Amino acid sequence: MRTVRSDIKKRFNAILAGQPTFNPTEDMRWTAKKARKQLLHQEEVHIKNVMNESFVGNRFGLNIAGMVTRLAILESQYFSQQGEMAHQQKHSTCVACILYFPGASGEGNFSNLTK
Repeated sequence: MRTVRSDIKKRFNAILAGQPTFNPTEDMRWTAKKARKQLLHQEEVHIKNVMNESFVGNRFGLNIAGMVTRLAILESQYFSQQGEMAHQQKHSTCVACILYFPGASGEGNFSNLTK
């Protein structure tokens, strides 16, 4: 029996997020590198799928990754509402502006209040 080995490499996104404090006299990049090492050793790392992409990170980082999904949902809702409003404006008649006044003979007169 032969075993087929897959050489396909998969990628994932890694996000570690934290809020380190730093001394203004220190280099911020050095502080960030130090904080990253501390985060790796102190916090659990989790896996989350966001919009068909895998993310690995701590809870704070994965919450940031999840914002991508929430933003996409809000954008979709916004553009859907914009489309509905444009459709309504294009295809609606101001029904409140057209009034029917029946005459004494039973015939009606229409009045358009937009004039």
